[in-house]
Amino acid sequence: MSSVQPWQRDTRCSPWAISPWCSWQVSTGMQFTAAGFHQGALIEVGPVFDRGLKPGSQGRWPGERDAHAPLRMRTPVLARVRAFGCRGFAEPTSRRLIRLLPFQHQHPPGLCRSPACPNRGVTLPSGRLLRYSKPPLNIPDQLQQLRDRGLLVRSDDLALNALELIGYYRLSAYWLFFEEPPAPGETRSHRFKPGSSFEQVIELYNRDRLIRLLVIDAIERIEIAARSAWVQGMSMKHGHHCYLDPLLFRSDFNHGEQLEQLRSQLQQSNETFVIHYRQTYSEPELPPIWAMTELISLGTLRAWIAATELDSKTKVARSLGIPSAQVLNGVLHSLNLLRNISAHHGRLWNRLIVKRLPKIKKLQNLLVLEAVDGEGVQPSKKLYNYLVVMAIIVRKVAPLSTWPSRMAVVMSEMGPEQQGAMGCPVGWQQQQIWS
Repeated sequence: MSSVQPWQRDTRCSPWAISPWCSWQVSTGMQFTAAGFHQGALIEVGPVFDRGLKPGSQGRWPGERDAHAPLRMRTPVLARVRAFGCRGFAEPTSRRLIRLLPFQHQHPPGLCRSPACPNRGVTLPSGRLLRYSKPPLNIPDQLQQLRDRGLLVRSDDLALNALELIGYYRLSAYWLFFEEPPAPGETRSHRFKPGSSFEQVIELYNRDRLIRLLVIDAIERIEIAARSAWVQGMSMKHGHHCYLDPLLFRSDFNHGEQLEQLRSQLQQSNETFVIHYRQTYSEPELPPIWAMTELISLGTLRAWIAATELDSKTKVARSLGIPSAQVLNGVLHSLNLLRNISAHHGRLWNRLIVKRLPKIKKLQNLLVLEAVDGEGVQPSKKLYNYLVVMAIIVRKVAPLSTWPSRMAVVMSEMGPEQQGAMGCPVGWQQQQIWS
């Protein structure tokens, strides 16, 4: 296949059909280097043809990457340049695209973000992009806007206080539940269902907050139990500084890089046990494994556990009531995401978690399953499934804990529709794990 041909070099842009997306027609094995981008240039992904390019990357805005770094597509593509928005374009050599020169070409309708375009900031026919122009509103005006849209406000003082201390934008994720369904072609109706009140929104917000605090409570127990099991197994089998030996970990594990990160954390730490180790011992430079793990995050702990031998991982999994080492890694990954969302005060209710839980056969009767294209039946990404797994692990590592019943109380106080938004199945309260 031949390289792309030169395009018409014209700095004017069409009065219609402007899009910020562009793509390159490539020959097998071609490499890319991009320079001269401005805000109007992005990469449009095409079908996979050229196996010589690595999938997984995409073009970026200026400032997000070195302008002269190799530019890789999300997937290998076979397409042609079809957008205005670069400072220029030049047909690539057999090895790489060096720079861009002005060009013009027809492309699908949309918003042009090129500074040179007279339509910049205007939504053209069939376009989906808008230039943001909403002005900020003061607190009383925010409340009046909610009233105008049909939201009942029984206490102005409560509403004004919430809007000031929580914020209109943060609360909007909760009152969306109380809005009328949008008309075809719209994303939101901005009209509330009859009887919806600001107090109901705050009640839902507070329920989500309680769930978030309980999630942090459970993950604390799970993380400490996993850490303790791994440390005990590794140290008894390989010694107090076993983590310093790269031969005990997978060959693809960045052992040296991980140790450097630990050194950096130690240098910045003022923990009493770190100071004691420095003042008492000359070597090894780093503390024993049971002290080292006190400094690492759940995500880092998961990486260390995943890189160790199967026997050690299996023991950790069994200590948590998880059937296998493979399932353990998936569960810890999912819980780490939940932990990060909760620690940054993010919303958990009515949210799809990015990382799907692994399929756990012995829990199939407890989890809510769904059909996934190309993957068969898998656990749903809604919050309920993650709470089920946490409840089972907490029962294993803290048999006297009341966490499952406390979580059940918070969820039960929500209405059926609000429970459904979390993925709760009908009759979930009767399951033994919540008693």
